[in-house]
Amino acid sequence: MKKHAQTKRGRNKSRGHDSAREQLLLAAQQLFAKKSFEAVSVCEIGNACRQNISLINYYFGGKKGIYLACIEAFGRKRLDFNERILTTPTSPEDFRMRLRFFIEEIFNTYAENPPLFSLMLRAGEDRDIIKETTYKDIFLKMLNTLKIFFEKAKKQKFIRSNVDTHICCAMLIGMLVHFMRTDHVEQLYFNYSLVNPEYRQKVIESLYNNFISGIV
Repeated sequence: MKKHAQTKRGRNKSRGHDSAREQLLLAAQQLFAKKSFEAVSVCEIGNACRQNISLINYYFGGKKGIYLACIEAFGRKRLDFNERILTTPTSPEDFRMRLRFFIEEIFNTYAENPPLFSLMLRAGEDRDIIKETTYKDIFLKMLNTLKIFFEKAKKQKFIRSNVDTHICCAMLIGMLVHFMRTDHVEQLYFNYSLVNPEYRQKVIESLYNNFISGIV
């Protein structure tokens, strides 16, 4: 009985540690999404979730560590999706379906939390951050997964033989990023936003059709 009670206390303590870590990570994501890395303090993160700031060092090794953890948590979800959907296409129709699904997922994820996506875009512009192993292991792998998807489609003649898959990949990502980066401008001056489902579907349709027409 005593041993059982000790084991139960151990499990509860472990869950408590996991909960504190997740609370810190969530609070940091919300703060970094709204403000720059320099503008957020560890005190602010701790206060936002009512956790001791010493736990930031304990779990993440400091402010930069929790910042990278925010990027990793988001990036791994996107990488998992990429690896599931961007598999070897079995037909021209399958290729088109997977590509469209990829575009839809990017914009739908943005619409769920625009500030968090903005954090990822800012991180991609930080020369120090993009040199970090965490960033390279996730985001470069995401890009490579997309490039391999195009290469397999090219090999099976689902896209034109003269298509440069690296440039193809860069163009698609560039268009996606442009729409997300300028969404606040569209909303301010034209009252359009990717958060609006109807407008988002129009953007997806236009982007997909124009991109496909240039590679098939």
